[in-house]
Amino acid sequence: MNNSLDAISFEYTQAPRMGRAVSAARWIHLAGRGLVALVFLSAGIGKLMALQGTAAYIRSKGLPAAPFLAVAAAVLEITAGAFVATGLRARAAAMILAAFLVVVTAIFHNPWGLPAAEAQAQAQQVFKNLAILGGLLLVAMHGPASRGL
Repeated sequence: MNNSLDAISFEYTQAPRMGRAVSAARWIHLAGRGLVALVFLSAGIGKLMALQGTAAYIRSKGLPAAPFLAVAAAVLEITAGAFVATGLRARAAAMILAAFLVVVTAIFHNPWGLPAAEAQAQAQQVFKNLAILGGLLLVAMHGPASRGL
């Protein structure tokens, strides 16, 4: 029995025979990259729009220079997110965002020692961030595949 998915190859190396599959793969790659970038673009813009609240949250975790860190985090998320979205230096930007995400997850979403309901909410944030980390690692591994968003 012929599975309809067998007819579609998402390998870029089969370009001469599978032009439509390559085109589909590039669109899928572009969409995935754009969705991962959207997380950081929206988070960075949100931080800038609520800078005092962001700085207060950073301060609540015992970090120094909270206003500076709030602006730095927003700029990093917007800049690296834009690089991932456009495909320019996407691998490097994805690795920078991945490292940032690991640090942010460890500091701001640590569920250990919290009351049960809050620990569960933070654990969900950890797993969400792990999924985003997986997307970033795929971008870092495969690169942009195509330019533009």
